Amino acid sequence: LESGPAGTFLACNLVLPEDAERLEEIRQAVARLGEPMTPGHALLPVPVGRNDIPGPAEWAANINRAVARFEAGSSEKKGSLEKVVLARRSTFQFAETLDPTLLLQRLQAATPHCFHFLMQFESGGAFLGASPERLFRRDGRQIRSEAVAGTRPRGATAELDAQLRQDLIHSDKDRREQDYVKTSIVEALDGLCSSLDVDKTPQVMELAKGRHLCSTIAGTLRPGVGDADILQRLHPTPAVGGFPRAAAIGDIREVERFDRGWYAGPVGWIGRDRAEFAVAIRSGQVSPQSLTLYAGAGIVRGSEASREWAEIEHKISDFLNVLGLDFRDVKY
Repeated sequence: LESGPAGTFLACNLVLPEDAERLEEIRQAVARLGEPMTPGHALLPVPVGRNDIPGPAEWAANINRAVARFEAGSSEKKGSLEKVVLARRSTFQFAETLDPTLLLQRLQAATPHCFHFLMQFESGGAFLGASPERLFRRDGRQIRSEAVAGTRPRGATAELDAQLRQDLIHSDKDRREQDYVKTSIVEALDGLCSSLDVDKTPQVMELAKGRHLCSTIAGTLRPGVGDADILQRLHPTPAVGGFPRAAAIGDIREVERFDRGWYAGPVGWIGRDRAEFAVAIRSGQVSPQSLTLYAGAGIVRGSEASREWAEIEHKISDFLNVLGLDFRDVKY
């Protein structure tokens, strides 16, 4: 489902021959999507409990471990770890049932200029999110990807907002973190494209409550390259895994005590002449009386555990705010 200036359209993919006998059932399911959503005045329940994996102490240990590994290695040594994205799983409990479609409706209003998605595989449960990060868009043989990394919040005043923007632009740590993402995407697309055009200087992606460094990579795909090839080469980018990829994924598997599930995976659609995928960050898993939020932070030389924890709190704040909470007041 995609929204744009021309309106909203739905792409429904059928698996044949299995779906050939379910055409009427599928038609009715699609028709139900046009029914009004939950009334706008309906309220979302407020969380009554929270559990974080890892907690603050374990998080600090994981960050310090990663930084020590960076310092012990050499950037000149092939395969040495230079960036790793460590994630946290925060589960909120509710005394009432949480409606995922209503949650998405509230999230859409609070997060303009994001990719909104919801996948529901069983009654009462869903995976949903509002991602600012495009993995790629293909129009015919033209492809566009974005290297997104580095984070700062928006300021409460125009003066503070401008200060935070400049702080991000001139941050050596965030520029290095974003450059790893850009380098990896360029290397991945170089073998698939006959030509590439890459932003020399990162721009600032402005969101409702945050901002990131972003570089655009655009190119022309070689004949025979399909969407499956693109997904295989691009995912996971260093924005959700690390750099180099193999070393970072190995490190994540060593330290993270939970399965990321759908978090950070590609989410999107494929058509005959076009395709578009986002990275499923800023996302959560809904069950009838719980919401599990996932968020990660890019760890490089110079990272500090307390600042990275605060960054993740800010990344899940869109969810918390639509649930009626100020993320700064949430206790763990």
